[in-house]
Amino acid sequence: MYGLGSFDTPSSINFSHANHYFLLSEQVTQSGFLINNLLKSILSKQHDLFVISEDLDIVIESIQKPDIDTFKLLEQHKRLHFFETAKTNKENFSLKYFQQLFKELKVYPQFKHANCVIHLSGAVLNATDETELENIINYFNRQAVNWQLNLIILITGASNRALTERLFTYSKTISGLLNISRYSGSQLLNLSFWHQVSGLIYNQKFKLYFDENLFKLSSYVAPSESESTEFDNQQLDENEVWVVETAVDSFEQIPENYRRVKNNEQLYEVAKQLSSATVVFTINKDQSVIDLAKICYTLRKTQGAWLKIVLQNIEGMVRHKDESIFYLAGVNLILYDFNQASRFISRIQSIQGFKFTRELPEKFSFISDKIESSKSFGYRSIHQFCEEVIRSSENADSLSVSAALVRLTLLPSARPVHALKMIHLKRNGDFFSNYQDEIVLYLSACRANDVQTALEHLFYLDIDDFFLAKSITTSHLDVQRFCRQLLANSELKHEADLSKYLSHKLVMDNVYDAFEIELMNSPNVKIPDEPFLSPLKFKAVE
Repeated sequence: MYGLGSFDTPSSINFSHANHYFLLSEQVTQSGFLINNLLKSILSKQHDLFVISEDLDIVIESIQKPDIDTFKLLEQHKRLHFFETAKTNKENFSLKYFQQLFKELKVYPQFKHANCVIHLSGAVLNATDETELENIINYFNRQAVNWQLNLIILITGASNRALTERLFTYSKTISGLLNISRYSGSQLLNLSFWHQVSGLIYNQKFKLYFDENLFKLSSYVAPSESESTEFDNQQLDENEVWVVETAVDSFEQIPENYRRVKNNEQLYEVAKQLSSATVVFTINKDQSVIDLAKICYTLRKTQGAWLKIVLQNIEGMVRHKDESIFYLAGVNLILYDFNQASRFISRIQSIQGFKFTRELPEKFSFISDKIESSKSFGYRSIHQFCEEVIRSSENADSLSVSAALVRLTLLPSARPVHALKMIHLKRNGDFFSNYQDEIVLYLSACRANDVQTALEHLFYLDIDDFFLAKSITTSHLDVQRFCRQLLANSELKHEADLSKYLSHKLVMDNVYDAFEIELMNSPNVKIPDEPFLSPLKFKAVE
């Protein structure tokens, strides 16, 4: 029997042999911690781990990320076996597919009593008709019993809700059904049912989060179900509104219950005495986003869910990333411009009487650490670019911040260094690089519909003058998959690193000879220490 660790839970969650379990999540990365915890359990047991997936690189990285030392130790003892399969679709996904798969796995003597993880697409499995699905589930059950397997079927995709309802009807055959979702820096585990020696766990929710290098699991109670949903004694300060004076143009038409204070610091002190009132902070170019977010997070933690926290955005300082950070830190509403007094009052009234229901991260460091890690920007070699983008994309995904990967195919007559020289990039978290005949850019905190505008600001000239085609990817999972595929290419490290060339200023009006132009584009030519390019000198013709 394998547990998910020493967690403080009413009922422990255990895996055991001769059983098969279905784990469902939108992304592979959300389930990696479970499989990694399983690795720790098998350290002391003579059982191996078999992993079968269509996206093996992502699965391996997700498994080893929480604790790479355990992963490497098992790998050294040759107790890990990984297999990548061809892409499945509606046509080739059938019982015969799994019969052939198990036929090949049975060749390995370590397969008996092993832990086996099979990663499947939720969309493809959900498209299977009921008869075929029942046959597949029964086949999994027979293989788990016959070979004494701890069989885990990992299913990822956006269609998992419908699939959960279908799988629930097989509760007498399936050993356990668990849905994994992300919730403000933690993982929400929704157990539909779970059979184990101690009994049946049915319809329970747990919250799993990573703290001090340990996984911690606690019972989860939805905000709407908690005791704090009761509006005790109608909360006497519900109608009070405290506003920083710079948040409103004039207080002449503001009701008497709107009270003003001088600045955010004073408002914070007042808010610590309130329970359900509305407080309106201001954010401008002189105010640190991280400091104000921490104030909001602290108030939400200490004063509870009935306090209404509003931000008045002055001078257009709140960007998409900042917006996501503030909402994650417990803010109810962000006002983006100065409105008439009546409009301002209407916006405040629209949130009064309502409770904050979003889940907060366990600690503010979950937010601050990810902000600090995204303060670099600029050109990177393609290998460094991929590593940086994977880290940045994972952080952005956990903060619910959008991002975009842009691939620009150069015209045959254009050289990479010329195109790179035109990029004017200075936002934190943005990176660019060159790969073969493409320029690749990663735009952090950029919505899909803002990509074209961002490109127009990044380049000095029209991009159509240099590029033949453009490809935009906005899904974090697809961005990370693209980078991991490049990193798996052994030739990647041999790609040209043009960072040294980009450190020199290019004067477009001068004329250069052929050697100097080649020097700009060939990383194999040693750059001299003297000034980088000199204009050609022409002899006067007499």
